[in-house]
Amino acid sequence: MKPTCLTNASTTDGDTALAGLLLNSLPLNRPVYAACLATVGPAGARIATIGCDLQKTFHIGSISKALNGLIYTDMVQTRLISPHDRLEDYLPLAGTAAGEATLESCLTHTSGLPATGGESAQQPERSVLY
Repeated sequence: MKPTCLTNASTTDGDTALAGLLLNSLPLNRPVYAACLATVGPAGARIATIGCDLQKTFHIGSISKALNGLIYTDMVQTRLISPHDRLEDYLPLAGTAAGEATLESCLTHTSGLPATGGESAQQPERSVLY
């Protein structure tokens, strides 16, 4: 059975108000099949899903990208790191192409390094994370 793309009529589970906020922020012009949002605050945890059952296993995909971005931004703002720092400043990569890459170029996918590591005969296509 082929998954159905989310719409404004998709089923929700959990916190309905949170599900409404999530649905209104999703890019429904692209294929999105399920979504989950969890928040934690002074009033406790709130969880909502759209297009999947809250009690079932949910594939989290690339959630670590968002968390890494938040951690990176906080560390830059508190001046623990600089976007211009090189990977060799933190890892034993001195004298390698990877060592010359800046933290910012890694975060924005513009370092020029191959996606899977190692040396590449061709310059990989560059992309920018928005």
